Amino acid sequence: MLTSKQDQFEKMKVKEAKHIQLGKSVEGSINMLRCWLLPELMKALTFNQSAEYPHKLFEISQVTLFDENAEVKSKETLRLAVICSNASANFTEIKQVLDYLLSVLGMEYSMEETEHGSFIPGRVGRVMAKGRPVAYLGEIKPEVLTAWGLEMPVCALEMDLTELFR
Repeated sequence: MLTSKQDQFEKMKVKEAKHIQLGKSVEGSINMLRCWLLPELMKALTFNQSAEYPHKLFEISQVTLFDENAEVKSKETLRLAVICSNASANFTEIKQVLDYLLSVLGMEYSMEETEHGSFIPGRVGRVMAKGRPVAYLGEIKPEVLTAWGLEMPVCALEMDLTELFR
């Protein structure tokens, strides 16, 4: 659950959001609680570039979001992140993962084009289920790949399971 602002925001090319910052830590690069999972999977890809491709990783875990209305100024939410890296990783590949997951759960969804700092414009979607936004998916921008030291294309999905099942 502990990570850095550099991983969560800078390398992912997204605007810094309100987050739960840590006080002094022994490890200076660990300075916050994570607010999304994809950066942690990108880090895993970075450390495993010598392994045979394709790389297909997922994580289901809690993230901590800033919540001004909560007594402790934070709330935990359960997320699912999926990441695929191979020479032909693309939007269609990650959308197939989404289609399968939601069909197994018996849920219908819609998707609308959106913008997100980590994804290639025109190759990113916002997933809506039960009339609520529940996920982002798409192809990771080359600038993000470069920030992580990655050369192989990456497509990814992050879904808010707490919101999906609410």
